[in-house]
Amino acid sequence: MFTPQKRADGEPIGTGLAWRIGVDDAGRPIRHHSGSQEGSRAFLLLYAEQRLVLAFLSNLGGIPSDPLKRAQALAAPFLAQRTN
Repeated sequence: MFTPQKRADGEPIGTGLAWRIGVDDAGRPIRHHSGSQEGSRAFLLLYAEQRLVLAFLSNLGGIPSDPLKRAQALAAPFLAQRTN
């Protein structure tokens, strides 16, 4: 699920099986998945190495417009507690 898929030339595309795979601004590995339909949105962000999961639901379909950025901002205080 979390192994990045690759193009025919071997270049990773940053997506596992329905999960986005990357790093946050501090270089920590992250995995995330989102979904939406008319009138709702859901987002799940995993920081496996820090043992932190953040999930949020919205009853406004396009809100927030950048769920990854919002999720990372919500996770920041919890991540700070884990490094202190």
